[in-house]
Amino acid sequence: MGQLFGSKLKKAIPRYVDYRKTVSKTPVIAQGSCRVCYIFAALSTLEMHIALKNKKRPVELSVQDVMDCSPFQKCYGTGGNLVQVFDWVSENGVMTSKRYPYKENDSVSCPSERSPKKMKEALAGGVYLSYGNENIIRRALAIYGPVTVSLYAYQSTFVNYKRGIYDDPDCPTHADHINHAVVAVGYGVKNGKKYFIIRNSWGATWGMKGYGYIRAGVLMCGIGHFSTIPIFL
Repeated sequence: MGQLFGSKLKKAIPRYVDYRKTVSKTPVIAQGSCRVCYIFAALSTLEMHIALKNKKRPVELSVQDVMDCSPFQKCYGTGGNLVQVFDWVSENGVMTSKRYPYKENDSVSCPSERSPKKMKEALAGGVYLSYGNENIIRRALAIYGPVTVSLYAYQSTFVNYKRGIYDDPDCPTHADHINHAVVAVGYGVKNGKKYFIIRNSWGATWGMKGYGYIRAGVLMCGIGHFSTIPIFL
């Protein structure tokens, strides 16, 4: 972590951060039956980091392109690795969703006319943040931008979440239970309770138009165990 944050490791950070107000602007798409939450989370995070660098509105990147053209688990696989998505995009580029939209199924092959979005930003890949350290996630949110995080998502209270700070003491916190990836787009505190703001990939009908608040500081649903960000040269 010292190399990633350098002198910023002890820098004071804001009490509140919320990227919904700036760069979390692309539509919240429902992944449906495809087990590609990790691709949705990684590309959403990348979109926002690029927008922060360019000081422009984010451009939606193609989940379907990564599904069809990478060697990763496809629609009905068992999930995948967030850092590998960043690494693959750094080497192969990625098309925009406008050019190659999400189909919620596997295509036969990668399109021969594939034309990745030209990036001015030199994406180097991805990096894992400190295991099980929610303070590092907050620091990364404040200093770098949105963070991909993993959690346990099959708790009925999470599946049916509508509003407020999600806080279910029965939701498993152990890393072995983790089965879903989302994007942390902010953090804060309300009535003494810390929270993260997350962007899901279950469409706009989940939570508050696709977003939710989840309690921070207690590894709620295992949210602090695995987190990543893209890094640039």
